[in-house]
Amino acid sequence: MEWSDNFRNLCVWKWTDDKARYVCIEPWTNIPSDGSKTDDLDEKKMQRLPVSGEDKYSCTVEFCL
Repeated sequence: MEWSDNFRNLCVWKWTDDKARYVCIEPWTNIPSDGSKTDDLDEKKMQRLPVSGEDKYSCTVEFCL
C-alpha cells in the first residue's frame, strides 16, 4: 500500500458490529475527534484548500494472492 504525503495518518479500524468480518486500512488527512464534543473547524489542525484551490491525493493498494 502506498499513499501520497498529504495523507498524514494511516487508520486501521473495524465497525463495532461483531458481524462485520473486515478491517479497514485507510490513509487519512486528519484524525476525527472521539465524539465527546463537536469539533471547532476554525481551531482544528487540518489541511485546507483556498477557494478554487486543488490538490492531488493518491492511494495505491496491491493485492497479492
